[in-house]
Amino acid sequence: MLDSKDQVQSEKRHTKASSSNNTVDAFSRIRPLIGFHNNPTAFVITCALVILLLFSIFAVDGFLTSQNIQTLLRNASFLGFVALGMTFVVVAKQIIDLSIVAQIAVSAVIVVSLSEHGFITAIVAAIVVNLVFSFINGFGAGLMRGNGVIVSLATATIGMGVLEYATGGAQSTGTNTGMLWVGTAKFLGVPVLFIFFVITAIAAYVILSSTQFGYALRATGTNRAAASIAGINTTRTITVAFIASSMGAVMTGIALASYSSSAISSMSEGYDFNALAAVVIGGTSLFGGRGSITGTVLGVLFISVLLSVLSLVGLPYQWQQFIQGVIIIGTLAADAYLRRRKGSHK
Repeated sequence: MLDSKDQVQSEKRHTKASSSNNTVDAFSRIRPLIGFHNNPTAFVITCALVILLLFSIFAVDGFLTSQNIQTLLRNASFLGFVALGMTFVVVAKQIIDLSIVAQIAVSAVIVVSLSEHGFITAIVAAIVVNLVFSFINGFGAGLMRGNGVIVSLATATIGMGVLEYATGGAQSTGTNTGMLWVGTAKFLGVPVLFIFFVITAIAAYVILSSTQFGYALRATGTNRAAASIAGINTTRTITVAFIASSMGAVMTGIALASYSSSAISSMSEGYDFNALAAVVIGGTSLFGGRGSITGTVLGVLFISVLLSVLSLVGLPYQWQQFIQGVIIIGTLAADAYLRRRKGSHK
């Protein structure tokens, strides 16, 4: 009888241990997908996002209204497209693509101006023009080994100058059925733009984490000389990274133009540093070689929720920028601390 009881207790302990191990194994398999694997910053920003959401829901009037949520998701899409593209540039150790400000505005103006010729025609024209930016950036930073920040600043200045000359600084207007649908349509209450952003994020995740190009990009960002010795065409890799950034800028330009049915050169101001903030907050290293699309998405959502809250409480724009800067510095400090702590335990 005692043997039977001992056997039952032993089986219960074994079942409990197996259940615990299964839970740990399941979490271990999920961690890389969430972005926590080798990216402690993703965990930090996830916790911060949850806290911010809880605060917003219970303490900020109007946050949970349908109109505000749709506006928040739409704004997250505007920022998200360009942040996804920026992630590739940062992983390639080019720090930032400053030309996206010009590319967003140029894309929006082209889409609006050519809308009468068809939405697809306008999109193709915007893509072709933005590819010129990316090839020049790739040539300067890749083949000529120039500083990516300076090269993209130069193309941004040229692009904005040409745009100002072409439009005279005036607002362009125009629309068609396709633009209206992209800019205003909803599916189950969710803006179609946000659904497009999610699909784009999934594609970017696969490219960065599961393709030969993603490996080449990380290797180039980690050590360009070593990557070249290993047979990686670093010039082509950096150029493709700038192309990815251009495509993100095109998508943001199209989205902004489709939503407002208008475009002006100043409409893209701030998107360069807001995108970089989302990328850095998400755990992508400014020193290159390491990046996370999941982290970038979390960064985009955090910044979008934060800006929504600050706007609802009536905080002046200057203070909103100040708070963003403080959060970026705090995130970098937390990331450095967690990585040092992780290294000390190895």
